[in-house]
Amino acid sequence: MLPFQEIGVKQMDGIMSFLQANATPFTDRSLLASVIADKVNQRRWAPHWRNELELSRDPTQFGDADREEQTAEGRRQYKGRFFHIDVRNRHFDKAATNCYVYLSRVCNLGTAQEIPLKTIEFKWAGYMLPNAHILPNQSRRFDAFWIAHRNPGQLEFNVFSDSTEYVPRIGAEGRYRLDYVVVSDNFPPARGTFTLNLSDSLDRTTLLGNAGAHNAQAANPLPH
Repeated sequence: MLPFQEIGVKQMDGIMSFLQANATPFTDRSLLASVIADKVNQRRWAPHWRNELELSRDPTQFGDADREEQTAEGRRQYKGRFFHIDVRNRHFDKAATNCYVYLSRVCNLGTAQEIPLKTIEFKWAGYMLPNAHILPNQSRRFDAFWIAHRNPGQLEFNVFSDSTEYVPRIGAEGRYRLDYVVVSDNFPPARGTFTLNLSDSLDRTTLLGNAGAHNAQAANPLPH
């Protein structure tokens, strides 16, 4: 907090006698707003800074890249389209450490059917480990999913697992709700809800985001 005390008013009166706050003295009440503004600027406070991570997405946030596979004839490349989600650290001077991404819930909005999932770590874009740091007031992307150009109706996931049992399975046209959560060492869990419109045409498949992140306390509870 930033305390201010008017010169000439009785000192150490009331609750002031219990606070060790180094109050800033002032004399002219008409100038108090300017005094407060100066102190706020000195501390580099800003209304958009928060102790939270925020998940967001631009509908155009995808890219095409080459994938490789081993065949009987040797290794060959094929195109995949990667859909990304941003995770922004909204703190002004604290890095978010050891951030992990999980897909916590999938629901087919057409049938209201929940798709069973196993807990597994997702891959950060352009990075080979499951845990990543996010610097203050910066963001990183993770791979929400990807789709092979040759098989546009089938979602693929980059997860850290040596068993296909842990890979989510979504392979039918329709609308889906995807809930992702990011956990870290020193920030509250951040949740984001996104709507997937999956089509058999790659150019008609979209992933639309919500307005922003929800911390663990504000998020809707997930079914057990």
